[in-house]
Amino acid sequence: MAAWAIGQTDRFKAAMMDAGISDWGTLLATSEFGTMDAALGGSCGWEGTGPHPHDQVSPISFASKVRTPVLIVHGEDDTNVPVGQAIYFHRALSCFGVEHDLVIYPREGHRFVERNHQIDLLRRTRAWFERWLHDGASDARGLTN
Repeated sequence: MAAWAIGQTDRFKAAMMDAGISDWGTLLATSEFGTMDAALGGSCGWEGTGPHPHDQVSPISFASKVRTPVLIVHGEDDTNVPVGQAIYFHRALSCFGVEHDLVIYPREGHRFVERNHQIDLLRRTRAWFERWLHDGASDARGLTN
């Protein structure tokens, strides 16, 4: 949803895409769920020449409109949402000069289980949002006044 939202509006100061879907068509071809993903995305792409219904709901289709800084994190061994989804979005954002970071955790699937990766993700997420959300009006607990 984060990848979708930042392609629809610039109201957010920062975002994080965690094991997110950027293109429903390629997800159908590469994920463990196959045709179920076609039902969720609206089409599979082999129905004929596009654009296809899944193009209208794929964040990659709106990458040129993204202005929000986004942290992209993904597990290297994710079979639910393969890491190519993160790489595809990263490449699109790079093409359009969007501020973002891509972090791929080795040996991780759709959920991170290695403790050092969990800790790194927590620290990295906090640092990302502190970087982009800090406005100088925070109290000692880090909350905005």
